[in-house]
Amino acid sequence: MARACIFCGGTQMSRQHVWPAWAARLLKADGPWRYYMQTQRGGERLEPRSWLRDPFEETTKAVCRTCNSGWMSALEDRAKP
Repeated sequence: MARACIFCGGTQMSRQHVWPAWAARLLKADGPWRYYMQTQRGGERLEPRSWLRDPFEETTKAVCRTCNSGWMSALEDRAKP
C-alpha cells in the first residue's frame, strides 16, 4: 500500500527531518535519544520497535514533496531566528 501525505493525501513522498538542522544550535540536545514505534497491521499489533538516534538526524516519510518544499518550507523559513 502506497503511503499518502498526512496533509494533502499526495503520494510522491519525501524524507523530512523531524527537527530542522538549524534548530540544533538552539535546542541543545544530549543524544542519542531512544525512539519507540508501535504499529498495527490487519487489526493485529506488531512487536514494538525502538532505536537510538541523534534527534537532529531523525527523519520521517509522512509528507509529500509538494507540501515539504512548498508551504512547509515557507513556514520553516519564517520560524527561523
